[in-house]
Amino acid sequence: MDQDSATPVHDAVRDTMSEISTISDGERLAELLNRIKYYLGADENSAPAHEKAEFTRTHYTPFLRLLVAQMGPQWMDLLTSDRLELWDSFFLEGPADQAFLVLMESFGRSGLCTRLDRCVLVLERFLQRGSLAGVIWEVCQQNLEANHTSILHEAILGRICSLPDHLANCLQKRNKPLFYPNNYYPLVGSAILRVLQMVSDSLRDGKGCSISFVSQVLGKICMQGRHTSFGRKVIQATMSSKWELPSFCCICTSHGLSAWKEMLQTILGYLSMDESRRPLLLKVLHELLEVWSSGTVVKHSPHAQHLHLSRAILICLSLLNQQELGNCKQDLLSALTSGTRHYLDSSVPSIRHLGMVVAECLSRHIDSQAPSLSFQYEEDEEIKELKSLLTPLCVCPQDAPTIEKTPIKSSPSKVKSANNTSVETGSKSDSELDSDDDLEPYDMSADTEMKKSKTPKYIRDCIEVLLSDDLDKVEVTLNSLVALIWANPVATKEVSVELTKILLHLDDKPGVERFAELRYSSLVALTVLDPVPVSQYLTGEFYAVNYSLRQRMDILDVLASAAQNLSKISTPAHTLSSNKSPQIVTSSQKPDSPVDWKKVVEERIKSKTRRFAKGSSAPAQVSVPNRFHAVAGHFFFPLIQNFDRPMVTFNLLGDDRLVLGRMVHTLGILMHLALHATIASQMGKALLEFVWVLRFHIDSFVRQGLLFCISTVLLSVPWERLMTDMSEEVLEMQCWLADVAEKDPDDDCRRLALNGLVLMEKLRNNIKGPTED
Repeated sequence: MDQDSATPVHDAVRDTMSEISTISDGERLAELLNRIKYYLGADENSAPAHEKAEFTRTHYTPFLRLLVAQMGPQWMDLLTSDRLELWDSFFLEGPADQAFLVLMESFGRSGLCTRLDRCVLVLERFLQRGSLAGVIWEVCQQNLEANHTSILHEAILGRICSLPDHLANCLQKRNKPLFYPNNYYPLVGSAILRVLQMVSDSLRDGKGCSISFVSQVLGKICMQGRHTSFGRKVIQATMSSKWELPSFCCICTSHGLSAWKEMLQTILGYLSMDESRRPLLLKVLHELLEVWSSGTVVKHSPHAQHLHLSRAILICLSLLNQQELGNCKQDLLSALTSGTRHYLDSSVPSIRHLGMVVAECLSRHIDSQAPSLSFQYEEDEEIKELKSLLTPLCVCPQDAPTIEKTPIKSSPSKVKSANNTSVETGSKSDSELDSDDDLEPYDMSADTEMKKSKTPKYIRDCIEVLLSDDLDKVEVTLNSLVALIWANPVATKEVSVELTKILLHLDDKPGVERFAELRYSSLVALTVLDPVPVSQYLTGEFYAVNYSLRQRMDILDVLASAAQNLSKISTPAHTLSSNKSPQIVTSSQKPDSPVDWKKVVEERIKSKTRRFAKGSSAPAQVSVPNRFHAVAGHFFFPLIQNFDRPMVTFNLLGDDRLVLGRMVHTLGILMHLALHATIASQMGKALLEFVWVLRFHIDSFVRQGLLFCISTVLLSVPWERLMTDMSEEVLEMQCWLADVAEKDPDDDCRRLALNGLVLMEKLRNNIKGPTED
């Protein structure tokens, strides 16, 4: 059991979070939020210090994650402006490092939705308030603890340094200007300056502090190539503000930028100005000498790096007193004996000369009384400037200003707008102004009741609404869902299967007008927009257990209508209706009976018959790409594979013959729409084998579907391919058609069989016709 599992704070937070997860009352929600705010308050009415510590240590992050997870269209209707401010305050007034991580996590888990909009707004306020300094300061404080979590600190470091890239990838065209690199990295610079001031204050108070995380942020941002905008902000701030490190004021020239020489003099001079910092100066010199005397560095470093290294060593030497020189004499001697040889062996004259200058200075500082090394080289401006560094530079102006201190946390300012406005009146009397005798009443007979629920803006918000019990919101969402699907194709594809699952399992809502039609149109739109994953899901669920016959028939109708939309095929006007652009063709009535595809096939049969001396009766149709061809296999083959496997709640070859008949008709429709597709031959062969297995079915509706399938195979697969690849199957089907046309007790079956025989004959004649002519 966790150490806080039985405390009053744990129980209170657990109960509150449980109730918040299912709340539907705005007043009660505000009460619960204020109950938790008790553990974050800073006034005398807030919780005791030990309870606040327990809450921020154990419960704060889980509670923030719950707030993010629950934020959606449901809560937006419950939260007034004051309640939204209360919601925001949990992120703006608590531990900054935890709040920052939770906000950044939300961008990786949410697509475009209401939740994302709110988190973006809060993050924007978070950065504008300067809370990023609080994040860095929290980590600096935690680095002093023995059990600090380095993985957590690495995560915060990565989020801080890559925030613009992360937000740009998530928000794309909806990105905020504050998150642009040129605006964001100067904010980081300001945050670091404030943290350094806090470090200075902490040290003055005798408290320990770690600045390793500050250096990691600086290093990572510079490695990412953002040092220009970031560094400019730091330098401008030190120029215009009073700073506890007065030597920073000497960094900048009149042009606002500093040479490396002056920067080295400033930083090293600052280390030498206080006795407590002088050991750092000796440590820096020791490490510089190690680098300078390395043979690898001499061989592989450019001239600019050698010059910078030489400057740093000479500045350090100029700042040491006699006692310190005596203490580091062994380091100087070791570097002189091992490093000088490498520089003298260098083939680059400029690097060799730099080594000679440093070696001379080292030998002079080891023993000022003994003779020092002396080399022959030409003194150019660079060497003269290098030797001048042995004279210490004053880096401590007396009138150095101090930086202005700004608190990290400040309570959110609530500005109340006054509603008192003065209204100027004219010279007319009150009775004249109030008279409405001449006004005609407005005709409101055609008005309809305005829906209280707002239309959702994002496709992800629709998921949350459809899972709720609010009939008004469900109705508004279903009415706008098709338009949202086509307005946000990228976002829809991310959740297409999830949304399809919800719609397929959505129970009939008696209070929602046109529920079945709206649900059906949305399923068709999803399948058309993202055909492969959605069709794979639907065909897989068709044979799954625990589905009603209504749901299985809905799956078949959605697949047929979606395939029709993808193929762009024209159909009789009285059987189809269109939705919003782009047009989605669905059944005009509740799909309890199959679309009259028999008439469609008969029209195709007529088109196969050659006629002479008849002009064009209709304008030629404009050819459009058939998108169904590329995905036809995903619709067809999973549907035809498992029909003979009885399940606990579903048996196509037994009692569920109505669904079998509908499935057979659907297979015929898919075959019909695959005309000229490269996969049509494979589909035709599989469909003929399927028909052959079920040809003696006792249900006339099933037999009608099988006969319909034969006609679609004949129309969709070229006759030459039929006679080449499936000649035996075609001859068997011809014999069966003849038998059905003569003996079947159902009139429609006999008619369809006769149509199939006529179609075979016409196709055969069309092939032979040109030869005979």
